[in-house]
Amino acid sequence: MPLVFNPNYNKLAVFRQEHQGVNVPGDGFFADVSRKDLQNIIDNTRNSLKKKRTLEPHGNANGATVAQAAALLKAADSRENGRITVVWGIHQDTVNQARGGGLKNYQHFTVLAADGVTNWHLYVDSQMKTITYLTPARGTEVRVENV
Repeated sequence: MPLVFNPNYNKLAVFRQEHQGVNVPGDGFFADVSRKDLQNIIDNTRNSLKKKRTLEPHGNANGATVAQAAALLKAADSRENGRITVVWGIHQDTVNQARGGGLKNYQHFTVLAADGVTNWHLYVDSQMKTITYLTPARGTEVRVENV
C-alpha cells in the first residue's frame, strides 16, 4: 500500500494544536474512513482517469501543476511503487463548484507529496469514492473533470 499514515493522521487534539487559528469542532471532525477506504479513493480516481475523466487546471494552476497532481496520484496508487504520506484523514467541509454545476460541500484529506514539502488537499465526492479536485495552495486547483 503506497499510502503511509502519519501516526496522528486522525487525532483531533494534535490537529487542534497544529491549526490554532481554525475553529475545529469536537467529536466527528474526522470522518470514519478506514485506511483501506482512503487507498480505494486514490485507486478509484486513477481508474476513472483512464476511462472517463481528465485532470484540468483551475485558478492559478497550470500544466506543471496538473503534471504534479498526476504524479502524486500515481505515487499514491496501490499498484505503483510510490510512497505518499497521509497527514490528516478526511475532515472539514469546504464549499466549491460541483462537477454538474452549482455549489456543494466537500471534505478532504491531506497528503504530503514525495518532495517532502508540499501538502496537497484531496477533496472527495459525497460518497467518498473518488477525488473531485486537488489543491497544493489556496487558489490553485486541479479538477478531476468528466470528459
